[in-house]
Amino acid sequence: MSEWQPIETAPKDGTCILVINDNKGGYYTEPFAIGVAAYEGSYKTRAWYSQACCDGVSYFTPTHWMPLPEAPKDKS
Repeated sequence: MSEWQPIETAPKDGTCILVINDNKGGYYTEPFAIGVAAYEGSYKTRAWYSQACCDGVSYFTPTHWMPLPEAPKDKS
């Protein structure tokens, strides 16, 4: 698996990646939050988003990223 990289180096072509957010003063009690997100260039205030959240779409302000691992080859 890759090491965490600065978010400035992340792909901005809509590719889903693993992101980590600095959660200081945020909603969650953990000091950070990890999620899968993609860059949406047409959204004006926040560009990183995920549709995997329980409340629909969540927007992220990530500090670092890494590629997602490959999916399992065996579907059983």
